[in-house]
Amino acid sequence: MATATKDDLKHWTLEIVNSINTRDLLTPVSRYASPDYSYENTEDDGSILKVNASDMMRLRDMYFKNLSPDVFADVKSTEVHIDWHLRSATVWVGLVVHNDARGVLRERMNIFYWRLEKGADGREKWVWWKEHTSAGFAPQADAG
Repeated sequence: MATATKDDLKHWTLEIVNSINTRDLLTPVSRYASPDYSYENTEDDGSILKVNASDMMRLRDMYFKNLSPDVFADVKSTEVHIDWHLRSATVWVGLVVHNDARGVLRERMNIFYWRLEKGADGREKWVWWKEHTSAGFAPQADAG
Protein backbone atom coordinates (compact mmCIF):
# COMPACT_ATOMS: atom_id res chain seq x y z
CA MET A 1 0.00 0.00 0.00
CA ALA A 2 2.98 2.36 0.52
CA THR A 3 3.66 2.62 -3.19
CA ALA A 4 0.15 3.82 -3.90
CA THR A 5 -0.44 5.54 -7.16
CA LYS A 6 -2.56 8.58 -7.79
CA ASP A 7 -5.25 6.17 -8.96
CA ASP A 8 -5.18 4.34 -5.60
CA LEU A 9 -5.52 7.55 -3.60
CA LYS A 10 -8.32 8.74 -5.87
CA HIS A 11 -10.09 5.37 -5.52
CA TRP A 12 -9.85 5.37 -1.71
CA THR A 13 -11.09 8.96 -1.55
CA LEU A 14 -14.05 8.25 -3.81
CA GLU A 15 -14.87 5.23 -1.62
CA ILE A 16 -15.11 7.68 1.29
CA VAL A 17 -17.40 10.01 -0.69
CA ASN A 18 -19.59 7.07 -1.76
CA SER A 19 -19.80 5.85 1.84
CA ILE A 20 -21.01 9.28 2.93
CA ASN A 21 -23.64 9.26 0.16
CA THR A 22 -24.91 5.87 1.38
CA ARG A 23 -24.81 7.02 5.04
CA ASP A 24 -22.10 4.51 5.95
CA LEU A 25 -20.05 6.87 8.11
CA LEU A 26 -18.10 4.30 10.12
CA THR A 27 -16.49 2.23 7.35
CA PRO A 28 -14.27 4.94 5.86
CA VAL A 29 -13.15 6.10 9.31
CA SER A 30 -12.32 2.58 10.47
CA ARG A 31 -10.64 1.67 7.17
CA TYR A 32 -8.62 4.81 6.38
CA ALA A 33 -8.59 7.41 9.19
CA SER A 34 -5.63 8.03 11.47
CA PRO A 35 -6.20 8.25 15.24
CA ASP A 36 -5.62 12.02 15.06
CA TYR A 37 -8.02 12.57 12.15
CA SER A 38 -9.64 16.01 12.03
CA TYR A 39 -12.54 17.40 10.04
CA GLU A 40 -12.71 21.08 9.18
CA ASN A 41 -15.66 22.84 7.62
CA THR A 42 -15.70 26.44 6.47
CA GLU A 43 -19.15 27.65 7.51
CA ASP A 44 -21.29 30.07 5.49
CA ASP A 45 -20.22 32.94 7.77
CA GLY A 46 -16.52 32.18 7.19
CA SER A 47 -15.88 30.58 10.57
CA ILE A 48 -14.17 27.20 10.66
CA LEU A 49 -15.60 24.26 12.54
CA LYS A 50 -12.94 21.72 13.54
CA VAL A 51 -13.82 18.35 15.10
CA ASN A 52 -12.43 14.84 15.51
CA ALA A 53 -13.69 11.72 13.71
CA SER A 54 -16.36 10.82 16.28
CA ASP A 55 -17.82 14.32 16.27
CA MET A 56 -17.69 14.45 12.46
CA MET A 57 -19.74 11.24 12.27
CA ARG A 58 -22.25 12.62 14.80
CA LEU A 59 -22.58 15.90 12.87
CA ARG A 60 -23.09 14.16 9.54
CA ASP A 61 -25.58 11.72 11.07
CA MET A 62 -27.59 14.60 12.58
CA TYR A 63 -27.45 16.50 9.28
CA PHE A 64 -28.70 13.50 7.30
CA LYS A 65 -31.45 12.55 9.77
CA ASN A 66 -32.73 15.98 10.82
CA LEU A 67 -31.86 18.52 8.13
CA SER A 68 -31.32 16.86 4.77
CA PRO A 69 -32.48 13.25 4.60
CA ASP A 70 -32.48 13.26 0.78
CA VAL A 71 -29.16 15.01 0.25
CA PHE A 72 -26.58 13.43 -2.05
CA ALA A 73 -23.50 14.61 -3.89
CA ASP A 74 -22.25 14.01 -7.41
CA VAL A 75 -18.51 14.05 -7.98
CA LYS A 76 -17.67 16.53 -10.73
CA SER A 77 -13.88 16.59 -10.54
CA THR A 78 -10.89 15.13 -8.74
CA GLU A 79 -7.26 16.15 -8.58
CA VAL A 80 -4.54 14.17 -6.79
CA HIS A 81 -1.20 15.59 -5.66
CA ILE A 82 1.48 13.39 -4.07
CA ASP A 83 4.58 14.84 -2.40
CA TRP A 84 6.89 11.87 -1.88
CA HIS A 85 9.47 14.04 -0.12
CA LEU A 86 6.93 15.09 2.53
CA ARG A 87 5.22 11.67 2.45
CA SER A 88 1.86 13.31 1.97
CA ALA A 89 -0.91 13.65 -0.58
CA THR A 90 -4.02 15.71 -1.14
CA VAL A 91 -7.06 14.71 -3.12
CA TRP A 92 -9.31 17.57 -4.16
CA VAL A 93 -12.90 16.56 -4.90
CA GLY A 94 -15.37 18.95 -6.50
CA LEU A 95 -18.97 18.03 -5.72
CA VAL A 96 -22.44 19.19 -6.61
CA VAL A 97 -24.78 18.72 -3.64
CA HIS A 98 -28.47 18.07 -4.33
CA ASN A 99 -31.46 18.31 -1.94
CA ASP A 100 -29.66 20.08 0.89
CA ALA A 101 -31.37 21.66 3.89
CA ARG A 102 -31.89 24.98 2.11
CA GLY A 103 -33.36 23.38 -0.96
CA VAL A 104 -30.63 24.79 -3.17
CA LEU A 105 -28.01 23.29 -5.40
CA ARG A 106 -24.59 23.73 -3.81
CA GLU A 107 -21.09 23.31 -5.04
CA ARG A 108 -18.74 21.84 -2.49
CA MET A 109 -14.99 21.37 -2.45
CA ASN A 110 -13.59 18.68 -0.18
CA ILE A 111 -9.86 18.28 0.32
CA PHE A 112 -8.77 14.91 1.66
CA TYR A 113 -5.32 14.89 3.25
CA TRP A 114 -3.34 11.64 3.30
CA ARG A 115 0.04 10.83 4.81
CA LEU A 116 2.35 7.87 4.64
CA GLU A 117 3.08 6.28 8.02
CA LYS A 118 4.10 2.96 9.51
CA GLY A 119 1.32 0.64 10.59
CA ALA A 120 1.31 -1.64 13.63
CA ASP A 121 2.78 -4.37 11.43
CA GLY A 122 5.76 -2.15 10.57
CA ARG A 123 4.69 -1.69 6.96
CA GLU A 124 4.04 1.74 5.52
CA LYS A 125 0.52 2.67 4.54
CA TRP A 126 -1.41 5.74 3.53
CA VAL A 127 -3.80 7.13 6.17
CA TRP A 128 -6.49 9.78 5.86
CA TRP A 129 -5.66 12.33 8.52
CA LYS A 130 -7.70 15.40 7.64
CA GLU A 131 -10.63 16.55 5.57
CA HIS A 132 -11.46 20.16 4.82
CA THR A 133 -14.72 21.09 3.20
CA SER A 134 -16.27 24.31 2.02
CA ALA A 135 -19.53 24.94 0.17
CA GLY A 136 -21.08 27.83 -1.59
CA PHE A 137 -24.34 28.74 -3.23
CA ALA A 138 -25.74 31.75 -5.00
CA PRO A 139 -27.69 34.28 -2.91
CA GLN A 140 -31.42 33.60 -3.11
CA ALA A 141 -33.76 36.28 -4.46
CA ASP A 142 -35.89 37.94 -1.82
CA ALA A 143 -39.44 36.59 -2.02
CA GLY A 144 -40.90 39.97 -1.07
